[in-house]
Amino acid sequence: MHLPACPIEGVYAAHSVADDRALRRSCARGEIVRVRRGAYVLASLWHQARPREKSLLRIAAVSSTRGFADLLSHHSAAAVLGIRTLSEDDRVHIVDPRARTTRTVSGLVIHAGSPDRHEALGLEPFRATGTARTAADLALTTPFRDGVAALDSALHQQETEDGREVLLAAVRREVDASERVHGQKTARRVLEFADHGAANPGESASRVVMAELGFASPRLQEPFDIGRGTNAFVDFWWERAGVVGEFDGFEKYSDPGMLNGRTPSDVVVAEKERESRLLADRRVRRVVRWTWDDVMHPDRLYRLLARAGVPR
Repeated sequence: MHLPACPIEGVYAAHSVADDRALRRSCARGEIVRVRRGAYVLASLWHQARPREKSLLRIAAVSSTRGFADLLSHHSAAAVLGIRTLSEDDRVHIVDPRARTTRTVSGLVIHAGSPDRHEALGLEPFRATGTARTAADLALTTPFRDGVAALDSALHQQETEDGREVLLAAVRREVDASERVHGQKTARRVLEFADHGAANPGESASRVVMAELGFASPRLQEPFDIGRGTNAFVDFWWERAGVVGEFDGFEKYSDPGMLNGRTPSDVVVAEKERESRLLADRRVRRVVRWTWDDVMHPDRLYRLLARAGVPR
């Protein structure tokens, strides 16, 4: 298979008629997958990729067709910056200072924007808006729950309180400087609600739904000594009620990085042992667990939390 070279292995782009013909033939044979006009990914790589990895591969393939000259923004910038989002966007977002309005062309979302308002980060071979700008863009243009997940993730990346305060201030400045009228109220709510303690989008979405249901705000990542020199950091802790809350995401049982050589059954056993050790702590009266399905159906989450005795 002789295909045009790209800076990212397994990604191919057509830059000539000959390239396009070769790529089409390879795609017809099932060797590569078309992700956008002129943009392809090695089939074996694509089919093994998880949703977040597919987003990066798609961004790389589309960027390759354009010579990696674009400034990535919004969900695409978040993907290359490692900012977790509540949902994946199968479009590629860029900022074009020549654009007067936002438009979508063949899966490419072109946002209007002045280059002097965007800190361009060089993340070879990509260029992307900075963390503050990216979080602000998502807070301004996505639903509240999505904006919270993105800003929670950006704050979670910061290792110090000073770093988090600096980032929050920078996001606030970006929101204030934005020419967008629609989305300002939501973005300011996101800024007030964001918390670095949420370790993933599922925990962020859980926080939002809990608040909407009127439950008391929990403490996040509370440490518990569970013996053997080990601290367990629980997702949610309602001290007055003595209730530990745990969001069970699918990644815990399927992501090779999180499995760390264990089988899903091993993880289930380890979680049960961890829960038993938590319940041995005299402060803990109950451990309640929920999944994505419960978060997406708030009535289910309400019943789980109410039965566990979470205060409102």
